[in-house]
Amino acid sequence: HRCIPDLASNLTLDAVKTLLESFDGINSWSSFFASVSQSFMSGLPAMGLAMGATCAACLFLIFIFRWTVGPIVYMLLLTTDLLILAGGAFLIYYGGTLAGTEQQSYTGFVYVCSGLCFFVALVYTLVLMFMFKRIQIAVAVLEMSSRVIISAPSIVLVPICSIALVFAALAWGA
Repeated sequence: HRCIPDLASNLTLDAVKTLLESFDGINSWSSFFASVSQSFMSGLPAMGLAMGATCAACLFLIFIFRWTVGPIVYMLLLTTDLLILAGGAFLIYYGGTLAGTEQQSYTGFVYVCSGLCFFVALVYTLVLMFMFKRIQIAVAVLEMSSRVIISAPSIVLVPICSIALVFAALAWGA
C-alpha cells in the first residue's frame, strides 16, 4: 500500500527487488539519489557546453528569422493546402485503381474520403483568405520579437538560468 517498496519486507514484488539489487553498491534510496547527483555533477561541464551551443544556435536562428519568417510562414501555409489537395487527388486515383479488384466495395469510401479532403482544403483556403490580415500581424510580431532578442540577447539566458537554478535547488536539497 506504499509507493516506495520496502526491500526488507516479503510483500515487495520479486521483480522490483531484483531491479533495485541490480544497481551496483546501491542498497537504499539515499545512496541511489547520491549516485544520481554524482553522475549529474560529473556531466555538468558537458551540459554547460551544450547550453552555450544551444544559446548560440538560438541567437543565430532568431537573427535569420528576422528576414525569413514571412516567407517560411506563407510557404508552410501554402504547402499544407497543397498537401491536402494532393491527398484528395491521390485518393481519387486510388479509388479508380480499385475498380475490378477484390476491394471494389471500398471505392465509395475512398471517393468520400477524397471529397472530404477537397472540402477540408476549400475550408482551409477560405480561412487563410479571411485570416490573411491576422497572419500578417502574427508574422510582424515574430519579426519584431526577433529584433528585440537581437538587440538584447541576454533574454535568451533567462529560461536557461531558471532551469539551472531549479537543478541547483534540487541538488542542494538532495
